[in-house]
Amino acid sequence: MKKELFSPRSFFLCAALVIAAAATGSARAELVYVTLQSSVVSFDISSGVGPTIAATKTTVASGLTEAMGLVFGGDGDLYVLNNTPGTVSRINVGTQAVTGFASGFTDPRGITYSSTGNAFYVANSGNPGSISLVTSSGTRSNYLTFGTNTSPYGLALDAAGAMYSANNASYSISKIVGGTPSTFTTFTPGQGVRGVAVAANGNVYSTGNFGLSVTNPEGTSTTNLVSSGLGFAFGVAFDSTGDILVADYVNQTINAYDTAGTLQYSFSTGAGTSNRPRYVAFDVPGSGFNQVVPEPSTCAMALAGIACGGYSMWRRRKRT
Repeated sequence: MKKELFSPRSFFLCAALVIAAAATGSARAELVYVTLQSSVVSFDISSGVGPTIAATKTTVASGLTEAMGLVFGGDGDLYVLNNTPGTVSRINVGTQAVTGFASGFTDPRGITYSSTGNAFYVANSGNPGSISLVTSSGTRSNYLTFGTNTSPYGLALDAAGAMYSANNASYSISKIVGGTPSTFTTFTPGQGVRGVAVAANGNVYSTGNFGLSVTNPEGTSTTNLVSSGLGFAFGVAFDSTGDILVADYVNQTINAYDTAGTLQYSFSTGAGTSNRPRYVAFDVPGSGFNQVVPEPSTCAMALAGIACGGYSMWRRRKRT
């Protein structure tokens, strides 16, 4: 009797597993934290599918002044830049208590956190631009100073500890190793860069007047992923599925794209100029600039394939 490697029954079982696995790709169980003009808000995006979803908005902290970059520290608190007074506020997202953390910054825009040194880095976009190092106790010191007309905005760290700075005035991204900056990639003059995030595979995603772009780990090739539909792309971050969230300042939306630049979903941050989004983060240390995990759909599909193969082998041995 001929023994079947794949019987009709096992085929349909495998098909069901694959369909179920693919369906998990849209699952989201997290909060998105966004800076607006004078507040930090969160959006619950755990339900809803399609290009437009309904996100439940909650005010996390108010009374901020020109809120800019935000990042979660290793203690679970949220650290937010106040641009006009040049300070960092510390927010307990559970109690919503806001306290002063650090001061003395010049036109600060971006902030990131290093778990290795338990320290923060703040981009000062004044001329000349610079990056400050801030200890966990809030002590500030100068980390590096750029040349004139650089204006660093977003900051990101990769897995090896290298830092990337999105430079709005010089239309470039700098890669910083050991406190020494070098040009990683450049953009067309006039195409200011405001956000930067590093994926697990080393690709560097950036936002600016050009929309959303990706640069390979070597910095030798840059591809524009999204050039239309973004009014004024600001901050960028990864959600837990690997989608790329971009804050659209003009259209007052948060747009999520896959790594190919296809829109996955979007939601409004509210009406009026006070609701224009700047930067985005998730409840993960360092989130907002360099956190990404494999897409659940990818993992689930792999598990489905293993299950299919295992089931077929079991059926074959049973009939032997």
